[in-house]
Amino acid sequence: MLVCWYVTVQPCDGKVPFTLPWFDAVERSLAALVGYTPAAARDDGEPLQFQPYLCALCVDEAYRGQSVGRLMVRCVEQIVTANWGGYDSLHLHVERDNQPAMKLYKSEGYQEVKGIRWDPFWADGTKKIGYFSKRLK
Repeated sequence: MLVCWYVTVQPCDGKVPFTLPWFDAVERSLAALVGYTPAAARDDGEPLQFQPYLCALCVDEAYRGQSVGRLMVRCVEQIVTANWGGYDSLHLHVERDNQPAMKLYKSEGYQEVKGIRWDPFWADGTKKIGYFSKRLK
């Protein structure tokens, strides 16, 4: 069975992360040089901060529809809550046309983050990707 996921900590600005964290830092630096700055605060007025981010959750097609993804999401949430003290939410991106994943995350309490978007002119297609968050505590 092929199941994979990984979690990182990154700013809550809606940016879809690259696999290599240093590349994210380079892109953010270059964005600042050309005058691009993402939203500076969440809808509730709180400043952006680093939070856990579920980078990838993949389940082999042969095992989909058997709650494996649901169990993995809950496992990640438990790890963050129990072992990564001080964090209050988990963030993720999901392609809007991936209806099974959208249904899974929404049913697990993830809500789309409004007002925060990383959508520079060079990142064509980011509007096709939803940015979701769930408060864990």
